[in-house]
Amino acid sequence: MRYLFFVLFICSGILTFAQATLSTARTRVYKSYVSNNKAEWEAGINDLKRLCADTWNCPPQTLFELALSEYGLIAYCISTKNTGGVEAQIAEAEGHLNVLVKRNPQHAAAHSLLGSLIAMRIGLSPGKAIYLGPRSSNYLDQGIKLGANDPFAWAEMGNMRYHAPALFGGSYDEAIKAFKKSVELFDAQPALRKDNWIYLHALTWLGRSYEAKGMKTEAIAAYKKLLAFEPGFTWVRNELLPAAEKSR
Repeated sequence: MRYLFFVLFICSGILTFAQATLSTARTRVYKSYVSNNKAEWEAGINDLKRLCADTWNCPPQTLFELALSEYGLIAYCISTKNTGGVEAQIAEAEGHLNVLVKRNPQHAAAHSLLGSLIAMRIGLSPGKAIYLGPRSSNYLDQGIKLGANDPFAWAEMGNMRYHAPALFGGSYDEAIKAFKKSVELFDAQPALRKDNWIYLHALTWLGRSYEAKGMKTEAIAAYKKLLAFEPGFTWVRNELLPAAEKSR
């Protein structure tokens, strides 16, 4: 009995350590998003890769967190025109998500993220839109179908609506609806907002969608709501909110 207790105690300690390590990596990525620190973001991804050394046996939550963090870094590189090696990074993230979907076909957020990664390929090579566009839309639609109450699925639908040409489903009005839905779902489940950069992303792009429609008052409200939750978010605090207030 004493031996069994010892084994259980050790196993429990290992599980606690693994969970704490995932939590630490997640927090690291979140803080790097808030402070716009690429090096720390990369360090967080490396932490998650160590946890997912065996992809097929990696816990689903950790595997998704890895793919999500890779996706965020790819988006940053594209936004800063630092696209060298990005295609390979997209392929790696897609590989992680394909494993996740094979293991769990009902994983709504994984479908949504696959749709967004395909959309990134279109952004890099617009000529591919004719055949990649439908694939991206199908994954995003499936994400909503599987996760009608998943705030991540709605945030990614908002991304597509904001960035896509009208011919391929782009619409600022639809982007506002999707980002609002994402924020509402996050607010209804406060635990999901902890160290979750997608919540900040949804509020940021809700504000930018409002600005694209000339709705300055609504945009400012979205930015202030974000800063009330995370005062340290440099992009909104130092750039987006001051610019929106100045132009109102």
